[in-house]
Amino acid sequence: MKQLADYYATIEAAIQKLGVDPKVCRTDKENRWHLHRGNAQVVVLLRESTTFEQKKRPSLVIVSPIVVVPAAIEARQELMELILKTNHQLITESFSMTREQAGHEVVYLSSTYFIEEMSVEEIEYSLSSQSYFALQFTSLLRKRFMGIDDKETSKKEHTPFKLDDE
Repeated sequence: MKQLADYYATIEAAIQKLGVDPKVCRTDKENRWHLHRGNAQVVVLLRESTTFEQKKRPSLVIVSPIVVVPAAIEARQELMELILKTNHQLITESFSMTREQAGHEVVYLSSTYFIEEMSVEEIEYSLSSQSYFALQFTSLLRKRFMGIDDKETSKKEHTPFKLDDE
């Protein structure tokens, strides 16, 4: 079986096909890359995942922080209903929610793939799809639930998220 490091070149080739220099996207962790599409963040992780059969398989995980969950109960409920209904319509991406170390909850858009059989083109498509939807939902939901308008975010980077380590 290939080691995780054997997939780095494939991921970086896919990033390159998007017109982005993968060297710029590398982080201090060799299995992680950070990209942006407009005001949307896209974090690419390569890790081992355990299947239901308890087998370890290399996985490509793509996550994008979308919006901070509002504290107000009515707004929170509206957001939860919206992402649950939207989840049903998405094909490979899905919404999830987690509590960050700072204490606030964040909605993420994510997708996970077993990378062993993926081509550079499939990874490129997955990154493109994730970043497209991340941009759409980031713009829509931040405006609706955080009062952040696209015009504001296009002038300056506004990211209330700190991507906690796994």
